[in-house]
Amino acid sequence: MDVRDWPLDQIMQLPDSCFGTRYPVTVFAPAVQPGTIYDISEMGLPEYCVIWEIVFFSWGVVGGMLYGWSFVLGDQLPTTDAEFDANEVMIKDLGGVLGGRKSILANSDRGVAFRNLKIPIHSMGRRIIGRYAGAEETGDFQAVFTISSIPREVPDCLFSR
Repeated sequence: MDVRDWPLDQIMQLPDSCFGTRYPVTVFAPAVQPGTIYDISEMGLPEYCVIWEIVFFSWGVVGGMLYGWSFVLGDQLPTTDAEFDANEVMIKDLGGVLGGRKSILANSDRGVAFRNLKIPIHSMGRRIIGRYAGAEETGDFQAVFTISSIPREVPDCLFSR
């Protein structure tokens, strides 16, 4: 059954198995001095997609350091906060406002995982841009988004009686 013309809220009610293959998209902050690092995902997202999970983790870090990630959708790797802030915030309800922008804070002692999300995103083919900010010399940090596309067709048997 073709569901391309269905409203998004109705598509999001379909069973999770209808959404197809899930794959990881990452942004990375290598060992850095205190400050801000930007990274952009290698691949563009599907026009419409679903975020199922976000996982943050670090390695090679002295324990107990607090760090923050912010995410936007864009096409160019920014070099300044002004360029970063000119892009669209990726997930408006996740995290809190820190330093004037939406951020997710985490502790380097343990990873952070947001699971079972099912958040629809209209990416328009843009990529994920991550902004990492830490106050101390760090190890490596990575954020991994598990995404899938929005289904255009679903098996007819879902609607047969």
